Order: sequence, then structure tokens, then C-alpha cells
Amino acid sequence: MNQISPRSGFPRRRLLQVGGTAAALTALPGCSLLSTAPTSNSSSRGPASGIQGKEAPDLAQQVEAGKLPPLAERLPKAPVVITPVEQIGRYGGKWRTALLGPADAAWLDQLFSEPMVRWNPNMNELLPNVAESFEADATGAKYTFKLREGMRWSDGEPFTADDVVFAQNDVYNNEELSVVGDTVVTATKVDELTVTLSLSQPDSLWLESGLGSGLVTKPKHYLEQFHKKYNSKINDLVKKEGAADWVELFGRKGGGIEGTPYNAVWQNPELPRLHAWGPATVLGEGGSTAFVRNPYYWKTDTEGNQLPYIDTVEFSIIQDEEVMLLKAQSGQFDMHFRHFNTSQNKPVLADGREKGTYRFFDTSPEIMNNALIIFNLSHKNPVRREIFNNLDFRIGLSYALNRDEIIQVAHQRQGEPWQAAPRPESPFYDEAFAKQYTEFDLAKANEHLDKAGYRKDGQGRRIGPDGKPIAFNMAFAAGSVAKPSDTLELVRKHWQEVGIDARLQPQERSLLASQNESNDSDVYAWEGDGGLNPTQVPDWYFPDPAYLTFARGWSIWSEDPKAEDAMEPPSEIKRQFDLYDQVKATTDRAKQVELTKEILKIAKENFWVMGTVLTPVSYGIASERFRNVPVPVDPAQPFYQIDVCQSYFNS
Repeated sequence: MNQISPRSGFPRRRLLQVGGTAAALTALPGCSLLSTAPTSNSSSRGPASGIQGKEAPDLAQQVEAGKLPPLAERLPKAPVVITPVEQIGRYGGKWRTALLGPADAAWLDQLFSEPMVRWNPNMNELLPNVAESFEADATGAKYTFKLREGMRWSDGEPFTADDVVFAQNDVYNNEELSVVGDTVVTATKVDELTVTLSLSQPDSLWLESGLGSGLVTKPKHYLEQFHKKYNSKINDLVKKEGAADWVELFGRKGGGIEGTPYNAVWQNPELPRLHAWGPATVLGEGGSTAFVRNPYYWKTDTEGNQLPYIDTVEFSIIQDEEVMLLKAQSGQFDMHFRHFNTSQNKPVLADGREKGTYRFFDTSPEIMNNALIIFNLSHKNPVRREIFNNLDFRIGLSYALNRDEIIQVAHQRQGEPWQAAPRPESPFYDEAFAKQYTEFDLAKANEHLDKAGYRKDGQGRRIGPDGKPIAFNMAFAAGSVAKPSDTLELVRKHWQEVGIDARLQPQERSLLASQNESNDSDVYAWEGDGGLNPTQVPDWYFPDPAYLTFARGWSIWSEDPKAEDAMEPPSEIKRQFDLYDQVKATTDRAKQVELTKEILKIAKENFWVMGTVLTPVSYGIASERFRNVPVPVDPAQPFYQIDVCQSYFNS
């Protein structure tokens, strides 16, 4: 099973995600990150007084037939109240969307996840969600959550502190079930609705990193039957279910199966949940899967009507992104904003709007670069390590890139030259950082490559310190509608003009990530997350061990200098590690911002990672009938921060 739980029972590694879900910090002194006070921008307004709201007709019929308790008994005492973006909706309908294969859990996470806490729309304050209130100490070593009275799992059983304690202590702290990180988190029940989480070492980013998502997906009353601590006859059940052992059985029922894309949260219909919709079928069995309304969902609109409005969400299981694009163009999706929504495809989708009866809406990306070029600065080969660590070498290759041509040819004239630097919407935006070395200038390119010491031979090839022409593989994720090969083919051509041979190497996405984990890559391309909040997503600014990185050996050293694959980093990287430890040791926002800016300053001066093009504001499509689409109202606000449970069909 081996679930990763370095923070809130929720993996920080984002190796296989397409797009990010990180939050933007703002340098607002006096703004409390962990405040639970309501704000004017909050979508959570607190309890509705005297709930007399309506419910979906099918649920009302079940109440009438005695199959469900009345609505007042299914809602918590203080439900979350959602203010619709357009108007109060109507019940009914089937929302058609798609998954890129049954392992496309990132799309399900974006649509359905209900974390313990959430960001406000401006993403400068954490607000209650599953938790009714919460607080943290000054260092981030202890967190206390107050749960909602009367809140229930989708099967009607109460959601209490026992569930949170079970998730943390019995699942994420169990070394047979999970990968336990250096920071050990221990849950303690205070009372039925109050629980504290104590960290073995302070980490002020612990709650931000996963928002407590993993703590609210492990119903004890259901999963304890599959846990050896609670079931003395577990071996009999393992045999009956045909599992290899109790760990595999638990993974099937409430977690994952190591080495497979299986995720019980989305694939086990029997697993009780807190989401607005849950699976009615086993994901992966057949060409589609349906998610149906949770009768105990704990959010209402401003008139007390229980959400969600839509009855069913149907996902077509599509293996090819080009097929997904064609289905989108022909109007077979009611709302979707994943995989096919690239700049290259927008003209194609625009041509299909009238026939497909859909419209565009904007979404704000967290991604700051369409294609980062990542040199492995801790390469196992000492010659390549020396070349890649030569700052003038990297600067020279950056000047050699004709980014305007890349924008024209590969990105439908959308975007602008950009390094691995925060987006303009970010409070950490630094124009000089974003624009350094982005000018196309072959004279400067050759000047820096000469300065690096790599002269040309008679055939125009740059010669490395080993006396051989400089050549390396440049890997990228193959089979994407975004077609990174279009960008990288131009990069290859541009570098060839200054004597560098980059050999394109298309790979399956997970293999590319695996090679990075094992420090076996030369150079690879990846999209640049961390565009809004480098405090929370520092991937490309220094080699944080929790992410893909430009120097795996250095990140291993940060965790254990004596580890077999550890490589001692330069003093600048050591300084960044120290600064990030300081970030995690305080919940003072102003201090976090100050320290993060220093980390970015070091990244700017050392130019660890090369960028190509700033990712423009993205888009999705929605049927003309599909209303209350939670379109961002702030350019720094990601789509997923507003509830899709409010969406409805207007006819």
C-alpha cells in the first residue's frame, strides 16, 4: 500500500500531476494565516439559522419511503453555506466529463476533494471546511481541529475525532501501510469533536501542504474491519477476499495498491466519504463510471437547499488526449478544463463552439512555465555534472533560445519569454528574475559558452572537459496534446546552432519521474509549477526532496548526508535548505515571505533551472446549459477553490 504521509496524511510529491494546486501567499502583515474569522471573500458563511431547506426530489422520495432520515437529521448543526456565483440552482441532471484513463485521480481530486481546511478566494487565509474551526501554535508544532456537530459519512455514520485519530495513528503512522516521513504526526482525541495533531518537529507548512485532506478519507467504522489491530480474524478475511496479505486488503478497501494506479478513495464504491458525489461503479471496469449524490453532504446554498444540485457526474474513460479533444469539440462534455485545454487547441475548440453549444471560461494557472529545461546538477557522471554546473554554460544556452519563435510556432502566439520564476500575479513576482537571459542573442550565447571554456572544433561542435563533443539526452513526457516535442524540437535546433547536441528522448510520464527519483536523467523538460506560491511549491527554486528536482543527489544529502546517493551541495544550496527550515519553523506570514524572497534571490543569482514561455491564463469549456461555473474572479485564484457542488443545469 505504502501511502506517503510526510505531512497531513496527504502526499506532497506531485510527480504525475498535470497542473498544480498550490496556494499563493501574500505579504500582508497582520493577516493571520490560520485565522478562522469570516472574511468578505469567504465562500463559507457559517451556519444557516433555522435550516428549513429543500433537498433533491429523489432524496425526498427516500425520506417519504423511510429509507433516509429527514434532511434536518442529515445535515450538521453548522453546515457550510455556499453563495452561488450566479444564482440559486435547480436539482437534477447528469454532468458529462472525462478521465484520461482510470488513473486520472488528479481530475477527481480537483473536482471532489473536501479537505479539513481550505483557502479563501484570495488565497491569503486558511478557512474552515470539514473542520468547523482550527488553530495552530506559533511554530506549527501543534494543530487543533473542532469538527462539525452532526456531520455524517455518506452511509449516515457520524464523522468524529475517532476517524481523524484512526487515519493518522493507525494508517499514516503504520509503517506497513504508509511511508512515514521524518516528521512524525500524532493525533490525540480531546473529545468527540475535538482532535489535536502534534508534530515531532515544527512545520508551519504542514497544514497548508495538504489542507488535512488525508485525515478525512479514512472512516474508522468501515476500515477497522480490514486492519489487523482491530480485527483478530484478519487472516480469515484476507483469504476470503483473495488478497496477498492484510496490507493489500486494506489498500483495496481504503488506500492504494503499490505499483498500481489504484486509489480506493475514487474506486471503491463501498468506502464511505464526505464528498458531494461518490462512485456508484468500480472505476476501471468499463468505458465510463458514474458518481452519484451523497445524501449526507454537509453544504447548502444561501436558502438552505442541500447541495449538490446535480444528480450524477459521469466520466468517460478515454485513453487518448486527441480523442478527448474531439469529444470536447463535438459538445460531449458539459464542463471540463483538463488535458485538452492548451493554447494549441483553443482555435480548434473555438471553431466548434456553435455546433457543440459550449462556451469558454478562463481559469488561472498556477503553472509559470510551459516547458522548463532542467539540467541534472547532481549528475552521476562527473563530466556532465561539471558541464551542467557551469553557470556560463547555462546562460549561454538560454541566450541561444529564440523564445519568440517558440511562442509563434509551438504556442499559437500565446505567452511571453519567461524563466523559472514566479508569475506576474504572484506576490513574489520579480520581473528581473523572470526576464533574465531571455533575449535571443547568438553573440551573447557564444560569448558565454566560450567563457565557460567549451570551444568549438572544426565541425562547429562544442568540446567538453573530456575532449569529446558535448551531447546529452533531453527527456520529455510523450503523448501529450500540449506537444512538448514542438517546443523542444526548436530548442534542439537553437542549441545546435551554438554547437550543442541535445537528443530528444520521449518517455512515458511516470518513467521520466522515476528516472529523476533515481538521479539517472541528463536533462529533462517539465511544466513549471510553483508560479503563485514558491513557499508551498519550491520545486524549481531549490532541490526540495519532496518534489521533482534539478539535483536529486543534493536533495538526498539534505535528508541524510551519509546516504549512499547523497552529494554535498554548494554553499548556496545549503543556505536555501537552512532558509526553508526557518520558513517551516514559523507561522508568522511576514517572516515566511521574507525568508522565501531570500530563497528566490539565491535561485535568481544561480540560475539553477531554465525557462522557455510563461503559461498564459488557461481556459475550460462549459455547455450553455451548465451554470454556476465557478470561474475565478481574481487572476491569482485557482479554479478549484470554489465549490462545483453549486453547478446546475438551467433546463
